[in-house]
Amino acid sequence: MKKILLSFLFSVSLVLPVFADKKIAVLPLINSSNKEEVKQFSLGTMSAISHALSKIDGYTIVDRGQIESLIKEIGFQNSGLADSENAVKFGKISGVNILVGGTIQESNGNYRININFTDVQTNNIIKTFQVTGKDIFDLQDKLSSEILKDTDITVKSLMETTNQEAYKYFLEAKDLSIKFDKKDLEKSLVLLNKSIKKDSEYLSAKALRSKVNASLAFVLKKNGAVYLDKFSDAELESESILENDSKNSLAYDAMYINYEIEGKRDNLSEISNKYPKDKNVELAELNYNLGNFYYKQNKFADAEYFYLQAVNYSNTNSFYNYQLGLIYRNNGDYEKSLKYFLDGLKISPDAYYIKYAIATNYYFMDKYQEALTTYLEIVKTDPNNDTDDFLYSGLADTYARLDKHEEALKAYQRAIEINPKEAYHHYKLGNIYLKNNDIGNAEIQFNEGIKLKKDDYMSIIGLGLVYDKKGQKEEAMLKLKQAIKLDKDGRQSKYELISFYERNKMYSEMAKELNGNIKTRSSNPNYSLSEKLSDLTKISQAYSELHDYDNAIKNIKIAIDLEKKTPIKNYRLSKLKDYYLYYGIDKYKEKKYADAIELYNKALEISYSKDLEKAQNVSIYNNIGISYYMISQFDKAIENYKKALELNPNHNDAKTNLEIAHEAISKK
Repeated sequence: MKKILLSFLFSVSLVLPVFADKKIAVLPLINSSNKEEVKQFSLGTMSAISHALSKIDGYTIVDRGQIESLIKEIGFQNSGLADSENAVKFGKISGVNILVGGTIQESNGNYRININFTDVQTNNIIKTFQVTGKDIFDLQDKLSSEILKDTDITVKSLMETTNQEAYKYFLEAKDLSIKFDKKDLEKSLVLLNKSIKKDSEYLSAKALRSKVNASLAFVLKKNGAVYLDKFSDAELESESILENDSKNSLAYDAMYINYEIEGKRDNLSEISNKYPKDKNVELAELNYNLGNFYYKQNKFADAEYFYLQAVNYSNTNSFYNYQLGLIYRNNGDYEKSLKYFLDGLKISPDAYYIKYAIATNYYFMDKYQEALTTYLEIVKTDPNNDTDDFLYSGLADTYARLDKHEEALKAYQRAIEINPKEAYHHYKLGNIYLKNNDIGNAEIQFNEGIKLKKDDYMSIIGLGLVYDKKGQKEEAMLKLKQAIKLDKDGRQSKYELISFYERNKMYSEMAKELNGNIKTRSSNPNYSLSEKLSDLTKISQAYSELHDYDNAIKNIKIAIDLEKKTPIKNYRLSKLKDYYLYYGIDKYKEKKYADAIELYNKALEISYSKDLEKAQNVSIYNNIGISYYMISQFDKAIENYKKALELNPNHNDAKTNLEIAHEAISKK
């Protein structure tokens, strides 16, 4: 099933009084020109509008980088947002209330910008702005002034500089400084130096430079590169700025990052206590971005720490909870994961990606009915339901788990209608046909998956299972081995091969494959305890079938020692008891009666449930009696037959054997 991973970052501020307490997204402007300068103008205008809105109390602004990520995730191209229905669909999926979008047109050096504020729920345009002219920077300022004209904020106070170029460089640098990306940070630093060169008193540019230097030092250190120069520059500049402006959040950001570089997490709270309380949203964003950096490096414990800090400082952004949910899901803590997904949904009730995550979580928790209900709710109510093929694939997976194969079939077919070029859907549809014993259609779907993606190991596995069903064992084995080579993780393909060996009673090959699996994966942190226990149990069973009881007993004992859950532990104890019994029978057949008696007694020592082990013990006592009889120890034989009959007075073998033993004593 598809796992959605979106690293979004909201920043709070905003709104004209009429839009109070709303979330707002500024979309990329649609332009029909292919000129590079018009494209850059479009992005600059988007930044200018966002920056203007961020100065008005009450708005929560969605960051540009996060908008672009969501557009890409959903599958809309920027031009697709020119369609008002698509734009509103985007708004509902992202959980915002107001969309700001529009067009930019250029003709013979003249520019016209049209901006609309749209209410997502009603799809009504509630505010329109239009500016025209030749100077692109003047137009940006004019547009900002128009948006802010009903407030007490002036463009000069907004920019903190009267130098147009300094302001332009600052805005561009600010966009690049958000994520911990080395290339973007280096570009941001160049732009900030240009900005400060144009206006040496531009305090915000200097403060941002201290944060960018700290961010660069952080990234460089994590990549094993020289970082101390950037660290020192950030430290000195941030301290200097705070001497003149004790509430400068950007300078505090620099100090916060520097403490993380030094590994002084206990000191982070010291910075957060000094942080301006009205800027806690910005502190939350910083922690969120630090969490994202660690998440991408698969350092989930560090990511968890910073995501929790983000939630602590501002629990108004559903993505903080969403990312925490992903962390706990990765750790297998589905209950905790679900809690954070549900918390995120409270913040953004229309957020599609969170609903999808909740449905997927229920699936992983084996709560298939809850998963089905959630998937069906998304299909019924969400505007994205006709474009997301993986939504229908997840729905189909859930139907399949509930043995609703017809419904699963239709849902997989719908996923293929939406996206016929996704090999995964053909593989899953082939599986449904396979379960229904429709071998012909299954083979068609698996081959289609391989056509679309020649190294699709899942479709190759499916084809191997088809060959197995058709009795073509050699071809089946070749396909399954081919899948193992293509499967980077190797887990699913190896287990399919192991199951193939088990079905076809190829126990030597099964034991060999399992031994290799246990050996190679034991040091892998992703090798879960449940998988290891399953492998140990399977290998012990294979050895038992091969009458290699020493290895069967050794492996099942390891599993018993590791197992924590009582019912499954009891099952494995019953298997261990069986192995001692079967081992004893083998020794008896070899006429090694003393060895057989020793093994039978070891079987009797295994106790897990009096009721369940009763039948086993009857057979064991009877077998001990027979072994003693064979070495003419008739008294001990009689003693064990009687024990068998105490447990089951109607056990015919024990009755007959007892009579024979008494006759033997009489004759003696």
